Amino acid sequence: MNKNSISKPSQTDWTRIKTMTDTEIDLSDISEITEEQLARSVPRVGLKKFDNSKTAVTVLIDNVVLERLKILSDAQEYQTIINQAIKEYITIHQQQ
Repeated sequence: MNKNSISKPSQTDWTRIKTMTDTEIDLSDISEITEEQLARSVPRVGLKKFDNSKTAVTVLIDNVVLERLKILSDAQEYQTIINQAIKEYITIHQQQ
C-alpha cells in the first residue's frame, strides 16, 4: 500500500490463510449444487488462453442487463463477468 492510499490495511491473517489445508476451510455457508444446476451446466474444457492486457472501451449495455450483472457479481466485479462471457462466446464461435 502506498503512503497516499486511503484504503484501510487488510485485517486478514494471510499467513494463516496460505498455510490452511482444504479440510480446514469452512464451506458451511456455500450451498450444494443442485441436480438442476448441474443439468444446465456447460463444460468449458480446453478454453483458449487470452492475453490479459486491457483496453478501455465504451459499450452501451441495456440497463436491465447491467443491473442483473451487478446483482449476480457477489465475488466478482460485473466487468470481469462481462469479460469472461465475451471470451467464452469467442471461443465457442471460433470452433464452429
